Amino acid sequence: MPLRNLFYISRELEKLTSRQTLYGSKQIIVPTLRFIVFYNGTDTSWEREVVKLSDAFEQKTDHLVGTNGKSVENKEGVRVYVKV
Repeated sequence: MPLRNLFYISRELEKLTSRQTLYGSKQIIVPTLRFIVFYNGTDTSWEREVVKLSDAFEQKTDHLVGTNGKSVENKEGVRVYVKV
């Protein structure tokens, strides 16, 4: 599902920025993303589940390349990266 979400949001952002110059020197501001998934099936085993695109990567890593940040565990027990 994360890969499907990536494709979806890519298409939506492309629509939002179609009239702007993507290769210019000015940063393009986009809306803050928020995903809500509605499920009408009977399986409730994943009622509150965090899914990450990085789980689908062929080569797993413990860090983000090229970032100035640190890895911490949030209150739900999910490892996240924060900028320091």
